[in-house]
Amino acid sequence: MQVKNLSKAYGVQSIFSQLSFTLQEGEKVGLIGPNGTGKSTLLKCITGEEMSDAGEIIVNGNTSIGFVAQQNSWQNNSLFEELLLGFEEIVADRKTLGELEQRMARSEGQPLAALMQQYAQVTERYERAGGYACEAMVKRVAKGLGFTDREFEQTVDTMSGGQKTRAALAKVLLMQPDILLLDEPTNHLDIHAVEWLEEYLSQYPKTVFLVSHDRYFLDKTVTRILELDAGRITSFHENYQGYLRRKAEFAESYRRAYQKQEQVIAKTEEFIRRYKAGVKSKQARGRETILSRMERLEKPPEQKTMRPMTLAPVPECGFYVLEVSKLAHRYGSKRLFSDLNFIITNGEKVALIGDNGTGKSTILKNLIGEILPEEGTAKFGPRVKVGYFSQGHETLDERKTVLEEIIYSFDKRKEEARSLLAAFLFRGDEVEKKIRDLSGGEKSRIALLKLLLQGANFLVLDEPTNHLDIPSKEVVEDYLSDFPGTILVVSHDRYFLDKVANRVLELDGGQIFDFMGNYSYYRFKKKESSTEISLPKGPSKESYRTPNPLKEQERSLKKMVRQIEAIEAQLEELEAEKEALGQKMSNPEVFAGGNEIKDLIQAYHDVEETMNRCYAQWEAWSLEKEELERNLLEQTEGS
Repeated sequence: MQVKNLSKAYGVQSIFSQLSFTLQEGEKVGLIGPNGTGKSTLLKCITGEEMSDAGEIIVNGNTSIGFVAQQNSWQNNSLFEELLLGFEEIVADRKTLGELEQRMARSEGQPLAALMQQYAQVTERYERAGGYACEAMVKRVAKGLGFTDREFEQTVDTMSGGQKTRAALAKVLLMQPDILLLDEPTNHLDIHAVEWLEEYLSQYPKTVFLVSHDRYFLDKTVTRILELDAGRITSFHENYQGYLRRKAEFAESYRRAYQKQEQVIAKTEEFIRRYKAGVKSKQARGRETILSRMERLEKPPEQKTMRPMTLAPVPECGFYVLEVSKLAHRYGSKRLFSDLNFIITNGEKVALIGDNGTGKSTILKNLIGEILPEEGTAKFGPRVKVGYFSQGHETLDERKTVLEEIIYSFDKRKEEARSLLAAFLFRGDEVEKKIRDLSGGEKSRIALLKLLLQGANFLVLDEPTNHLDIPSKEVVEDYLSDFPGTILVVSHDRYFLDKVANRVLELDGGQIFDFMGNYSYYRFKKKESSTEISLPKGPSKESYRTPNPLKEQERSLKKMVRQIEAIEAQLEELEAEKEALGQKMSNPEVFAGGNEIKDLIQAYHDVEETMNRCYAQWEAWSLEKEELERNLLEQTEGS
């Protein structure tokens, strides 16, 4: 795909102008930039949801483009039915099989025999079309994005907004288009789902073009960064970390070049001033001509980082900040967690993580008293002053301007309020905007600034980086990293957690698991525990051998090959069993007993379900085998 000289404006406000870039086949490209620079607008121009004012987008004739539409029609289908809609023949045969099963259950004699023959024909066609493998793929993608078996049968129309967004993402992934366009795909995903999506996209054989503020995600998925800022686009053939290095190097080189040019200009102007009317006037006029023709470098932009300042004094408190004992909570019949026990001490910065729906935000609300726990207690230590950040921004007065919100909330002078707001990237006329007119990210920024100005020594934060662009996240990270008090934060932003947290509490299965370290350390310990192998009891030569990574890889590969061979053998047995059941179902004599057909159909379905699970496991193991083979080849070539 080629974008040439693309321009877009809303009224008199130019969003971007003369943008040009190319997406190569198989490239993974991340589009980044501050909020409001036109990233989502650019994607909409590519998909045709919006029209550009000038320029063109050239796509090869048969190239398919997949994207998550803003409006989706769900047709009153279950999630599983909705995700199968892209496979028309398979869906039609699946529906026919269901109808035939119902008719067979009500028939007998010759009509039943005819139905059985038709059922066998449709089943054979369904298998040839890859129906069972398709169902397995649908379930793998849906489960990867966090859906449960129970949710497969839930009508999509009855789902929450976040679930619908995940369903729409699953549909696009299952389309497997030539160009996959994704706008903030990690929104509404928990950490496990984001990690699954990272792996999926890194293995995706076609082109990916995505907008994201998730720096960890960008590092894992893309090999090229396009930065859109001030209406211009710049390309970096790196992942996010490489982009940061390259940009810092470029900024430093440009700064030195600008300073050198300014020195030359100053010296030249001084020469012209001194000798314009003297004996060297001819030389002075020559230098004046050179100066007028010189291509001036623009002044480097102001670095959008925080200003070092103390926002508010943080009062001292005792060693124990929070003690949680036997905490339990449920919603209706669903128990979220029970018998939770943990202590947070002064100076700790604790991340509370876990899958969506496990009760993380509920725990925070239990702690601050917004929701009473079903059981247990949460006790704050002496002199602890709590500051709470919620996703609803309830502390903001929608009628005030940004500047008024700080002046009147904290009795600040206008100049001081402007300085504080500038530290959180509110500059110039932006401080005169009404709170009600701010974007979600802007509201988060001012709510966080207000929280830090309260002088609390224990910050309880629920998803503080949601809706923030990367420059805003960096400001918040810097302040929270330097915060002298204690923090308990719920967040799915792993980059943020790595910079801020020094302890991780994982909520899993209604229980708390404690890890002393940042998010990367937590991941290391989790991976270590999942790959632990039992050592033989008592001393042996094997116990004392130095591990050989190459041999470990070879052993893992051999084990994976054996597992794949075993599941392939199991699939052959299941195929034979299914065929035998199909033959029985095609024999009218089998149904002389009356209800026997129902048992046969149920048995047939059970075999199909087992096959679906086996196909999904086979696919996962095959991908893992490919990864092991690739790693082994790299190690062999490198040795």
